Amino acid sequence: MYFPQLKLIENKEDLSIYSQTYETCSGLPVPMDYLANADNQVFAIYCKGEMAGGFVLGQHVRTRTIEVFAQAAQRPLVYAQLDPQQVTTEICCFWMAPYFRRQTFFNFFTWLGLAYAVAKYGSSQLLFGTCSQGLARLYALSGKAVLLHRDHINGKSTYIFMGHSRFLFTSVLTILKSKLVRIFWAHSMKNAPLYPLRAVTHTGR
Repeated sequence: MYFPQLKLIENKEDLSIYSQTYETCSGLPVPMDYLANADNQVFAIYCKGEMAGGFVLGQHVRTRTIEVFAQAAQRPLVYAQLDPQQVTTEICCFWMAPYFRRQTFFNFFTWLGLAYAVAKYGSSQLLFGTCSQGLARLYALSGKAVLLHRDHINGKSTYIFMGHSRFLFTSVLTILKSKLVRIFWAHSMKNAPLYPLRAVTHTGR
């Protein structure tokens, strides 16, 4: 069995692979200059010898999350909702390669790795967003994430959330619980017995 590994990456070659693979999986480009920025920490998850997922923790005055997921006219309104007295850590460029995403252990490892990294390196105020409706529903599951802004950019719905780091671990557990329920439900339906159809009795004249 292959166990995933969470690594903080810094060298140019690894960052280049991260940039290319993230864009392939998400459809969103991420510049090398952004990944190499000293205010960012880029975490990659390796499995079976290849980069299979990852995320970025950043602390910027101008965040990638808001710049990408809000239209220009709306950005000042979103920034105004952040507490200026607190340092904001944005969680962005979160991805899992499709092949590995379907593997339960890898999926759970990635979410728990995210919770660990934020607990160790993040600040109390968190900012994160997505253009995936499925991921947005997961973010909203715990009831602790506040939807700051919803937009529509390049034909996709976008969502920007704010949260507090003290709720992150329990929120991740809620997400994993929902995934387990979905897995068990799908498994039970797949293995449900097929009852024979009763013959229809016609009572014609």
